[in-house]
Amino acid sequence: MSRILAFILAGTLIGLFAGLSMGVAAGGTAYNAAIIFAPLGGFIGWLVGSRYHASVPDHAVPKPDESVEKTISDQPQPVMNDKKVENALVSLITSGLAITAALWNFHVDLLDAVGLLPTFIKSPWLFAALCIVISIFFPPFLVVYFVAYIGALHHGMNEETSYRAVIS
Repeated sequence: MSRILAFILAGTLIGLFAGLSMGVAAGGTAYNAAIIFAPLGGFIGWLVGSRYHASVPDHAVPKPDESVEKTISDQPQPVMNDKKVENALVSLITSGLAITAALWNFHVDLLDAVGLLPTFIKSPWLFAALCIVISIFFPPFLVVYFVAYIGALHHGMNEETSYRAVIS
């Protein structure tokens, strides 16, 4: 699976998941938000994938095993093997984490634009406090913030990087 396709699919799945419990009213009627958020998520996945030039990790690329190839000589190979499915799943998860890490970086950039990032760097507990305060008014924010935090941790977010994820 190509890296851009993995990002597009991961973004589409994130948009689909986010939109399944919402609705959008427009033009005198209402639609399930998944109809709108799934393509929007795919577009965001494409943007993140092309912006950060993320690649599929080395452990996701199958390495040919010569000993296995020698023992299985004349047997027909299955059309879809487990390694391809596992590699596709790893690519989707890695791409989803990169998209959520980009969301975290957007959050940190907003804090920097407002001028609050130095305060948050000195007192990292303020990230949790901000999440709780916003979640009082908008409860789904807690889940979004937590998933973005996990994605940022996966991509090396720490104090030395000013709490920005290093997406590569």
